[in-house]
Amino acid sequence: MAALAGAWIAFIIIIGILLVFSILFTKYYQDRRDSEPLATFVTICSLTLCLSAIALFPVDIFLVSSTVNLNTGLKHDWAKDQVQNILNQINAVYYGMYGLIAIFCSFVIPFAYFYFEEYEEGESNQQPKDKKIPVDLDFFKKFLTGSLGENSISFIIAILMVIGMIIFIVYTAPGLSLLPIRMIKGAGQSGPSDSEIESHLRLNREKQRVINSKYQGSNQTMNRKDTEQLEHLITEEKILMRRLRAYEASKTGILNKILMIFRPFEYFPLDYIFMVLLILYFFISTIVGVVFIGIRFLWITLYKVHICTPTAISTFIQRITVNTPFFGVVFYYSQWAFLIVLALGFVYSTIRPQSYISLDDFDDELEESERLLNPSS
Repeated sequence: MAALAGAWIAFIIIIGILLVFSILFTKYYQDRRDSEPLATFVTICSLTLCLSAIALFPVDIFLVSSTVNLNTGLKHDWAKDQVQNILNQINAVYYGMYGLIAIFCSFVIPFAYFYFEEYEEGESNQQPKDKKIPVDLDFFKKFLTGSLGENSISFIIAILMVIGMIIFIVYTAPGLSLLPIRMIKGAGQSGPSDSEIESHLRLNREKQRVINSKYQGSNQTMNRKDTEQLEHLITEEKILMRRLRAYEASKTGILNKILMIFRPFEYFPLDYIFMVLLILYFFISTIVGVVFIGIRFLWITLYKVHICTPTAISTFIQRITVNTPFFGVVFYYSQWAFLIVLALGFVYSTIRPQSYISLDDFDDELEESERLLNPSS
């Protein structure tokens, strides 16, 4: 029973860590000038809820496997009385989390989205206090405890799983191929290098010199076109100088020197040691695979699969596929689609050349920076 309490305590700690991660992730990607507290709060809660539901899988597996004696392979003496209790607890958490996910997807997130849109249009965000949502607690109690409620929740969760499977195929499959290849090739430059910025800066100053030389030594007034072009070049020069100073500061700053600790492959013999550890890791992984899977010859398996208690999530998915065969067919072919997209992503990431951000993209960023520096124009 200590393992049961320890697993749930660890799960609560993981939820706290995921909450911190969700806050940092949301704050990093949100627009600082165009954000709304309610939308930010809903995003953090939704992300934490989804990640927590995924983090529940290891707890499910651990609690079910904890009922087995690892030395004998048999159930503990107390397991017969506690297995169903453990499964009921896990099922309750699963239903609660997936029910909250369904509520967030159906009501909370759309409400936050349209609330934010109305708020942007300047409409009042005050709601009448006398408007209340009628809630019949007795109805929900009967709904959740009855078989109809369980089947309904299972159907809703199956719909969400299909949507998640589509995202899994479209984004996760190619991402699994692109990420390692991209790490091997290198992510490419995040922007123009210092030499490109200096070249752009020299060209900018040459254009300024040409415009100024047209009116040097004469009393002629600079026309409107040259004035606007010169102002644009001066603004561009300031931005380029700022980018160049930031680039040089990033190379000589104290943070860059501290981060050198996390780049041990640049120094010998640390790179050699890490390579040896990597080889040992693959060797040990192979040995572990042989130990747990066993040595096979053609169709003859020398390792016998023992009867075990199924996890709550496997039982839940099995119930969905049995009650609704359509979802079973969708899940089956989705796995094949995932493997096909994974293979295509690997081929694409292998033959695709390394990409760099061109100066055209930098010019677009330059125009955006110029608009920020000159809001009145």
